[in-house]
Amino acid sequence: MDTNTVLKFTPSVPSIAQSHAEIFDMLNVSSRAGLIWDGLPELDRNLICRAAGLKQQHINLPLNQFHELDRRKLFDAIKSIECVVKQFARTSFPYFK
Repeated sequence: MDTNTVLKFTPSVPSIAQSHAEIFDMLNVSSRAGLIWDGLPELDRNLICRAAGLKQQHINLPLNQFHELDRRKLFDAIKSIECVVKQFARTSFPYFK
């Protein structure tokens, strides 16, 4: 068997992006962020939606079903919360007075 014949029968390896796309498709999400959002407990989604000024109906909505403007509000709220919470990250309870 010559080299060209061997190469024809060698399966191609998908790229990382292709692999991610296939996994996201199997899980019915569009991105890593969608996977995280859809997996959050309802209480956490409620907190973030309130911070974003979104409605109750958004709490159980998968991320890939948000309108772009609402998704932007959600993203901005998450970043805002992150900045606030980060300030308390190294504080232990005895010093939380």
